[in-house]
Amino acid sequence: MPILSKTTVPLALVAVLLISGLTPLVVADSGRSTPDFVIASFTLDDAGSISVGGTVEAEDATHVVRIQVQNIGLAAGQADLSLLLQGTASSGDVVLDTTDLGVIGAGAYSAVSVFSWPATLGANQILKARVSSTMDANTANNEDQKVINVSRYQNSSVHDSNIPGYGSSGGSVVWSQTLHDFSVDMVNTGVKDQNAQIFLNFTEVGNPSNIFSAQSLPQPAIAPGSLHNPYTPEAITMEFDATARSGQWDVTGEVYVTGTGWSTSIAFLSTRVVFSNYDFTLTAAHDRSVQAGQTAALTFVVENTGVNVDTYNVGVADVRGWVSATSPSPATGTVQPGSIAFITVDVTVPGNALLSHAETVSLTLTSSNGGFGKTVSTTVLTGESYEGTVTMDSDTKPLTPGSPTPLQVKVQNDGNAPTSFVLTAGITTNPINWDLSFSSTTTGILLSGESVNVTLTVTPPIIKNPIVDAEENEAGDTMSIWVQAASVDGGMPSLGATPVRILPVIVVDPGLPVETIDVSVAELIQAQQGQGLEAILNLDVE
Repeated sequence: MPILSKTTVPLALVAVLLISGLTPLVVADSGRSTPDFVIASFTLDDAGSISVGGTVEAEDATHVVRIQVQNIGLAAGQADLSLLLQGTASSGDVVLDTTDLGVIGAGAYSAVSVFSWPATLGANQILKARVSSTMDANTANNEDQKVINVSRYQNSSVHDSNIPGYGSSGGSVVWSQTLHDFSVDMVNTGVKDQNAQIFLNFTEVGNPSNIFSAQSLPQPAIAPGSLHNPYTPEAITMEFDATARSGQWDVTGEVYVTGTGWSTSIAFLSTRVVFSNYDFTLTAAHDRSVQAGQTAALTFVVENTGVNVDTYNVGVADVRGWVSATSPSPATGTVQPGSIAFITVDVTVPGNALLSHAETVSLTLTSSNGGFGKTVSTTVLTGESYEGTVTMDSDTKPLTPGSPTPLQVKVQNDGNAPTSFVLTAGITTNPINWDLSFSSTTTGILLSGESVNVTLTVTPPIIKNPIVDAEENEAGDTMSIWVQAASVDGGMPSLGATPVRILPVIVVDPGLPVETIDVSVAELIQAQQGQGLEAILNLDVE
């Protein structure tokens, strides 16, 4: 072991103190918070761009590239932002532009930076947004990129239309004999400007050789959307003069779209049109569930959407015969243009209808002046009904005071759903001191049509002296014992009853002929010793 000299010891102690003093500084530096920059948003604008199946298609034009950076670190820091382009998979990056973002606080966002990108035709170009900072310890999340096909991709679709018959699946529609303002909402789902024109083609139903067409005037170009501002529908309008038209016509509609070296035709309408100043809409009543044995009123609404006053003939059809009434019938009153009228159809569900039963009510209204009709339907389902029947013997049952007598009670589920019934019993004259006892106060779950027997034991009170009139147990007293069954799920309770009559009985209740009996001392001692006392008395029984 080396021995330190006196001069060396102080130097060693100084060195140890310096090292121990520096050590906390090193630890503190390694745990210091730093910024962490990421690309928060990266979009294109000012020219056509769209994501198709996960690939970005961009117009061969100058785009504005919008980029925003976020600092997700725990400390503020300065950062630079660069836009780079890799033209092909094998080429290097070309820096298009760079900007100083300044200092971004912890958790804060930078302002949106915009760059200009003159895109030229070519597939699989990689546009990159990269943030850099000498203070950012985590550089793995500093870049975002988009694989872009710079092309002249073009596509279009019909979004909506106000032309009557658009979106219909059959039948005919009425076009009033007036001047119509039609429109078709188009969506440019490509990356180049487009022009669109509406064509309506008519073929007379009774004379297929009679055809004509109508078309819209030229419209302003429909611009594409961008990744930053996605496409929105734009209306193509046309006027159609039907003032001199009449009869029935099959109509097809198409939009002819043209772009840069590209065109397409989009069919959007196929319907039968009746030119008439009489038209109406018919709204069906809501489908509903009605309890068996009950009646529901279905309300249908007719609105006169034509331009002239009209009345409507009313026709109702059903399947099971549950329709019980219709009002008004056989026709509505006069309905002004823009006004509504109501038609009420009463539907009565039979009391024995099963849950699986349903009725379809079809209402047909025919325009008295237009000569055409429309039909709507409403479905009425059988709702759950909870009804029971209590059956008891109808012949008079004899009862003996003080003696229990069993009465049989049959409970049947006459509803259309499983349920359990609670039983209660009583006496029509409400006497006192009678005992009524069920073998079970509930039936358990009974299926529709199922029944069970329950025993009700009836015990009148014994005869007392003097007779208690309120007990109604004298010979010949008559009354009825009733039983009520009520479903635990609701519905109306059911009652049954059996008539009863009290039988005559003889009751012996002799009294002592004397109020006191004299006993000797010896007899008293014998009684105390448990030998008892016997005395023969003369009793009178009447």
